[in-house]
Amino acid sequence: SSCKKVYHLDCIKLCPATRVGPNSLICSLHACETCTFRGDTHRTSARVVRCARCPVVFHNSESCLPAGYQQTVGRMIICPRHIPAQLKMHPNMNWCYDCGGFG
Repeated sequence: SSCKKVYHLDCIKLCPATRVGPNSLICSLHACETCTFRGDTHRTSARVVRCARCPVVFHNSESCLPAGYQQTVGRMIICPRHIPAQLKMHPNMNWCYDCGGFG
């Protein structure tokens, strides 16, 4: 792979979108976390936004961006993992970030 990022293997395995094979690793910066959660691992990583505080990316679309994210600058966001509970708002999203269910 051409990715130049370096992580401890135990640390990067904590990111749900990381895929570890016998002789390969696809780090979480190359797979949308929402698509991975849904089992859709074939979507391209084009047009993604990255969390400024952890190594995860999401497609820049309403169906993939996590509920409660904060937009920063450019293609960077702060994902809900890093937003204190007292600051979280009740966003109007069409899916639940915790369970991935729609509605």
